[in-house]
Amino acid sequence: MDFVDACYHTQTYFKAYENLILPMNGMELWDITNMPPCVPPSYSKQPGRPRKARMKEVGECSKKANVVTKVQDSLRCGQCGRNGHNKRTCHRNLPPKTKIKKRKAKFIIFCLILVNYSNK
Repeated sequence: MDFVDACYHTQTYFKAYENLILPMNGMELWDITNMPPCVPPSYSKQPGRPRKARMKEVGECSKKANVVTKVQDSLRCGQCGRNGHNKRTCHRNLPPKTKIKKRKAKFIIFCLILVNYSNK
């Protein structure tokens, strides 16, 4: 019983590679034939904007490999010099906060109601 196909036998492998193609030293040694010469395929310009740079192969390095990028730890304010915010959001630019206490606001509203009621 033979469980392996004939294409995997060593005899088939040796038979496939028994004809060697030896290299030649230049085009002068090529045989001259009556066939037309091989030409590359015709090229037609594809629609769309052309690429900015060509596609790099696996072995080639890109420009970004040689460029050191700037790393920013955190924002630093140009006005006060502290970290964590910038000049636009600096607390020095903001007017001071004035909080109206709830009791005062209620008292002012109560007084206005009394004045309006007494004028009637």
